[in-house]
Amino acid sequence: MFKREAQIQRLDWAASQMVQRELPYTVLRGLFLKLILTTTNGAAAALTALQLASVISEVRVRINGSDTRKALSGEWLWIMNYNDFSKSPEASIDTGLGSGRTQSITLYLPAALTRAVRPSDTVLDLRKLPPMNPVSTATLEVQFGAAAIGTDMVVTSGYVNIQSVEYTGKDLEGVRPWQAIHEFSHVLFPVSVTGVNRIMVETGGVNEYRRFFVATKNAAGAYSNDQISSIAVRAREYTWIETASDLIQDMNAQQFSISPLTGVYIIDFCTDGLMSERLDAKGLGELTIEPNVLLAGGTIFLLKEKVFYIPKS
Repeated sequence: MFKREAQIQRLDWAASQMVQRELPYTVLRGLFLKLILTTTNGAAAALTALQLASVISEVRVRINGSDTRKALSGEWLWIMNYNDFSKSPEASIDTGLGSGRTQSITLYLPAALTRAVRPSDTVLDLRKLPPMNPVSTATLEVQFGAAAIGTDMVVTSGYVNIQSVEYTGKDLEGVRPWQAIHEFSHVLFPVSVTGVNRIMVETGGVNEYRRFFVATKNAAGAYSNDQISSIAVRAREYTWIETASDLIQDMNAQQFSISPLTGVYIIDFCTDGLMSERLDAKGLGELTIEPNVLLAGGTIFLLKEKVFYIPKS
């Protein structure tokens, strides 16, 4: 087994547009996405790294056009990278006045597991998609947001450099009695009432959860620790987790060795990266995430990380 890195043709930025690129037929460990933008800045220009990441409204990896393996925003990707690598993603921000200013940030989209005992369980083997078959494709899709970003800044041009991390000479057939799939998906919930809000997540099928990332924003759209007091994960009468929100952040700080982000809470079911401890929802009729809301009018964001193993026939 050999690791290699290869450059994939870049994606050019286009305001409020989706652009895509076909992925190589390889064993994919992950993708580095370096967003480079040219902006025109006003006198009050201001931009955070998280705002820069949010220029990517959504990034998706699709198999055969319909099987979505990854679907998350650049904002979520930044939050996930921040915690998984215990540091802020590399970024360069220029708020100087005038045109031709350069902004850049590098994000990592994983196929292999991060912080896991066996990261390579979920490498994405695209070699089974023969290029001579036009319906067998794997694509990377990037949806860009509007041209106005941060405060008093407008994007005039830009692109995403894509660097793949791959394996060559890796034989997955003889060593795996199963196929492992790693998925991300995200949703948002406007909050209109205080008290316990019940957020339903998928059950049955092949739904097995490794982590839930929960984020809370106030009515002004800013991340806030004041929106909720606790989070529970329940299947009717059975409770997996019922923990104060500030304690979840304390536990996250210890686990990821970095200061917790305001308004972000990570619920990890897999101790020390053991995927055998993931929450298996295949046989459940109902599964809910229940934040206890203190202030109405904000929004709760949820990123679901699934890892499931399918026996080979």
